[in-house]
Amino acid sequence: MSGGIDQPDWPADNKIWESSLLFANARFKQIFIATLQPNTTLKRLRAAECSTPIGKLRQVVGAMTAEMHAGLASEGGSKLKMLNSHVDNLPTGDEHGLFYALDLGGTNFRVLRVQLGGRDGRVAKQEFTEVSIPPELMIATSTELFDFIAKELSKIYSYRRRRFFPPSWWTKGFSIDDAVDKDVVRAHAIPKSGETVINTEWDNLQSLHLPVTEYDQALDQDSLNAGEQIFEKIISGMYLGDIVRRVLCKMAEEAGFFGDTVPPKLRTRFILRTPEMSAMHHDTSADLSVVGSKLNDIFGISDTSFETRRVVVELCNIVATRAACLSAAGILGILKKIGKDTVKQVEKQRTVIAVDGGLFEHYTKFCSCLQNTLNELLGDEAAHTVVIEHANDGSGIGAALLAASHSQYH
Repeated sequence: MSGGIDQPDWPADNKIWESSLLFANARFKQIFIATLQPNTTLKRLRAAECSTPIGKLRQVVGAMTAEMHAGLASEGGSKLKMLNSHVDNLPTGDEHGLFYALDLGGTNFRVLRVQLGGRDGRVAKQEFTEVSIPPELMIATSTELFDFIAKELSKIYSYRRRRFFPPSWWTKGFSIDDAVDKDVVRAHAIPKSGETVINTEWDNLQSLHLPVTEYDQALDQDSLNAGEQIFEKIISGMYLGDIVRRVLCKMAEEAGFFGDTVPPKLRTRFILRTPEMSAMHHDTSADLSVVGSKLNDIFGISDTSFETRRVVVELCNIVATRAACLSAAGILGILKKIGKDTVKQVEKQRTVIAVDGGLFEHYTKFCSCLQNTLNELLGDEAAHTVVIEHANDGSGIGAALLAASHSQYH
């Protein structure tokens, strides 16, 4: 050969060479798409579909406040039920004594025994017992249900009087028509203080301003209550992990994100729980080893690259951030409704928001984002008057406090 770059010995058969080129091009294209598509999906989710800029959040605040007004104005006026608890005397902090509370779930109820010690003693002692509810009572009458509860209470504790203040929890698998929207305890007349404890049922907020994605819509359609509890399905710890799973599954199906085949477990609903999502989101190791371990343990996906793990962490961040920001907007909507969103110079003002649940307690990045977003929405001056506190077993302790504050009238 003459001088210059030596040419390789090409195959004599041009067809073999053309086939080799096509094969190499196909493989390169697949690898390229598998790398590009997940990043494109994340960019789309971050910039548009899951985006929660302050302007959009203020629209959600306005929607929450408007729906609260509508729900209070008339029955059926809003998807927010705004259920009347029939308790309009709020705790002062001075309550003393032994009080009982009921926390009624879908298949069981908890009986809480709470010793209150006033401002100094606060919650001095608490204990609870859980009792299963027979399925037939979930479609019985309110008299039959409360007779059962009273009977079980008598087995657990000795008490002289019973007084219950349940909100309308009949949506938790119960079908008891004679109790809906009624004061099932037939409480005595209570002096009107101008304030009433309301169960907003904010989980059912529906608004065009909510950033709902195709993954949320698919989750909703697969749920037992399609079309309902939309707000809950994009902010609740019960669902966040499955939203992440659904995005990963689509990237695996359409771009081979985890290889040539889709890992079968990626198609299993709720296999990725939010605690595992949180663990991946909080992974600070240099090689994101926690993410790699979780993908292997949960989905059977081994030998993932650093880039794959990085994409998973970013996806967790997008889903958790949207949930935290929307939660902050919902809280501000309630503060706005009760006039606690601005500072009133004529009075010393401090508002404490008690938050229960593992998502707020254990998902650190979610908690921080919620608090920071609420402060930004409130503005510096008002933010100093609002405090968010974790309340362990907040619903049970809250019920006991209401029982205590109500007891002074009887």
